[in-house]
Amino acid sequence: MDTNKIERYQKLFEIMYRVENIYSQICRDEMLGEEIHFSPYEAQILLSISIHSNELKNMHWYAEQMGLSPSCFTKYIKRLTSKGLVEKYYLKGNRKNIVLQVSELGMKECRIVSQFACETWMKEILTELDSLNDKELATVERIIFLWGKKYQDLLNMKEEASSPTELIPV
Repeated sequence: MDTNKIERYQKLFEIMYRVENIYSQICRDEMLGEEIHFSPYEAQILLSISIHSNELKNMHWYAEQMGLSPSCFTKYIKRLTSKGLVEKYYLKGNRKNIVLQVSELGMKECRIVSQFACETWMKEILTELDSLNDKELATVERIIFLWGKKYQDLLNMKEEASSPTELIPV
C-alpha cells in the first residue's frame, strides 16, 4: 500500500472520522421537530419514506437503503408510528410486505425540519455542493459511498465470523 496516498488525504480522513464521531453522539437525541420531537436518525428515515412514498417501498427495502439491520429499522418504525409520523400498510393480496407512508403530521414535521436545515446548518453545505459540476458531484458521492462500504464490509465480516458453521449434536 502506498502510505504517501494516506498521508496526502490524512486531513480528509480525520475530518470524516470527526464528523462520524460527532454525529454518533447526537443521532439518538430527540432534538428535531415542532409538535413531535424525534432524533436525527428518525428524521433520516422520515425523509427517505417521504421521498419514496409513491414507489410503495417495503420496510426491508428502506432498511437496506439506510444500511440498518431489519430489526434496528423496525425499532425506529415503531417509534415513528407511535409518534404518529409514519403509517404502515399492506398491499392488497400481499400481507407479508409492509409498505410505509408518512402521515400528514409526519409530512408537516418533515417539511419544517427540511426547511430549517436548508436555512441554517445545511446552508453552507448546499452552497458548496451547488458549486460542483455533475462529474465532481458524482466523485463526492462515490467517495462517501466507498467510505460507507468499508463499514458495511466490516459489519458483514463480523456477522460471518459469528455465524455458526459447524453443526454440534444436542
